[in-house]
Amino acid sequence: MSELNISNPPLSVKLLEHSSMSISDYMVAFSGQTNSYCVGVIDMVDSTKITVSLSVGKMSRYYQIFLNTMANTLNKFGGRVIKNVGDSLLFFFPASSKGRKYGFMSCLEGCLEMVEIHDHLCACAKNEGLPCINYRISCDYGAVVLMQSKDSSLDMMVHH
Repeated sequence: MSELNISNPPLSVKLLEHSSMSISDYMVAFSGQTNSYCVGVIDMVDSTKITVSLSVGKMSRYYQIFLNTMANTLNKFGGRVIKNVGDSLLFFFPASSKGRKYGFMSCLEGCLEMVEIHDHLCACAKNEGLPCINYRISCDYGAVVLMQSKDSSLDMMVHH
């Protein structure tokens, strides 16, 4: 059995030392109700490999171009970003609840638009001396339980 190394605390403890938050401050509340939505994720391909050789400023701009462009595209079609997870966005289409046709069409059209803007996105990156941005998109439809954290951010859990 290894001993706890107090001189080198875990990252979560280090982060808490520099904030007014404690481990117990993170709280979530579940709605207790399920609803079905089109839910998706769009993530960059090989971004870690690509950005390791970029300066912090260039790396930040690389992610910013991708994440902001995709978030704006989702918004244009009624999609809502739930969470940014590094080089990806978790999103859903609220209008797709209960199998509404408009919601499905918005989801399909939004995802197709994200595919179609690939060349434009690469041109924007190249104009700033950055490599082309490649990505993949996955979507599904099914039951989820909505939850909200204490800081008011929305999240969801899959319900089978």
